[in-house]
Amino acid sequence: MNQSYWFIISIIIILLIYFSYYSRSDGFKKKIRRSTTGYYIQSYGNKELYYKNKRIHSILSGRPHFPRLISSNDNILELTISNVGRNLQNNDHIPDLYQQISEIKQTLNELNIIHGDVHLSNLTVKNGQIYLLDFEHSHSPPYQHQLTFACYDVPSAISEDTWSSYLHRNPCLLAYIPQTEVHYVILWGPEKELAKERVLSSLLQYNYSLLGDITLDLETAKSLLKNVSSGGKQTMEKNINILFVEVPSDYEEKPTYNNPKGELVNSAMWNIKINGRGDYTNYKIMHGSFNKRESKEFMKDYFKFLGPFSDNREIIKTLNAGNIWWLYDRVDPQNFDEKDIDLVVSSLPASNFYLRTIGEGYKSYINIGNNIILCDLQDLNSYYYPRKWLRDIMNDPLDRYNDIPIAQPLDRLMLGLYHYHIHKNGDQKFLSLDRKNIINKLAFMLNIDDPYSIQVIKQFLHTNMYNARCCIDSKVGCNINF
Repeated sequence: MNQSYWFIISIIIILLIYFSYYSRSDGFKKKIRRSTTGYYIQSYGNKELYYKNKRIHSILSGRPHFPRLISSNDNILELTISNVGRNLQNNDHIPDLYQQISEIKQTLNELNIIHGDVHLSNLTVKNGQIYLLDFEHSHSPPYQHQLTFACYDVPSAISEDTWSSYLHRNPCLLAYIPQTEVHYVILWGPEKELAKERVLSSLLQYNYSLLGDITLDLETAKSLLKNVSSGGKQTMEKNINILFVEVPSDYEEKPTYNNPKGELVNSAMWNIKINGRGDYTNYKIMHGSFNKRESKEFMKDYFKFLGPFSDNREIIKTLNAGNIWWLYDRVDPQNFDEKDIDLVVSSLPASNFYLRTIGEGYKSYINIGNNIILCDLQDLNSYYYPRKWLRDIMNDPLDRYNDIPIAQPLDRLMLGLYHYHIHKNGDQKFLSLDRKNIINKLAFMLNIDDPYSIQVIKQFLHTNMYNARCCIDSKVGCNINF
């Protein structure tokens, strides 16, 4: 063999040693090495992974808790990112950890990014600041509520640490609002007040919502529970207390009265029963629904018992008294009495409960004086409006018109213009005379000369960093190409 051959072999060996020492492979066709300037260079084995990471890094670059994208090289599939310190360790003490994690979650929420792979190796710390990196499993979907991605658990060896146990309870830092459902808890007997106190304590501990608290006589309660199977139903006494709660839609297999070997039940309701009874088999103190079918069977009879709404004023009163944030979504609040009602709400399940419907979607059909009225509901997951915008509106005081919550004048005008330009493509045939008059009145009050110019809403979105996205309902218009 000639000297050239051995020279080439030597160079290859040196390169292999270099990369094995200065780089690490994380199993996702990516290698990282440190540059002479202190930055980190990520080399990718395929274009799809490279462009995906480049896009996510570009979106997050410059924001707190995420590395800066220094440069990219599409020819050799390399990204250069800032130095974000070392991996978090078991004995790290981060005094404001909860605040930092909240900031990370808020950023992902606003930008509609699901990380999908949060574990200790993907968290670093530098000068006391936490950073999240490695976006191989990340997604930024247009219809984010339809996607759920499992995360790697925080290793059990350190799950008792303050910050790691916190991460374990929020393992994904997902960008969507968790799916929830409405259930009921029935309490009776001499231990009723003690059991109720324990249930309310559980709701507070896990940040579950109490939607209602009523007392019924025994006969009424039994009529509502005729389709409910419970080990202690026959022992109920007078003055039955019923709590309505909103809990996450998480299910796991647990033994129950009807199925001692186990059945799929709502895990939050299981824990509430355990806490309320003290002993799960103490059936003679309380009962609660275990799944959506059981809950709906009861709710259907309960809503029949309540009867239809007498008028729109009763709907407004019910929503205002409920444990829910809501906003009337029309530029003219006088139109609340129209044939359909448009609302922005903090929770679809809770809203449907207060509207006395067992539906779960964005369209509810309300019984008002035995007339069925359509109610269009939008939440933060629908992307009818930008999520960050709705969060800002939620954090600001609302105006009121005849007890109807409405946005502040500037937001109310811009919501109307967003609907006009984005959902209706700027077509004036969708603007009624009343709506035009309100828009003109608000624009005059706010010193806006030409509210119908697309530049007005465009500048507003840009100034406030609100990202326009298509609504998850494909029937809603989506003119976001501006």
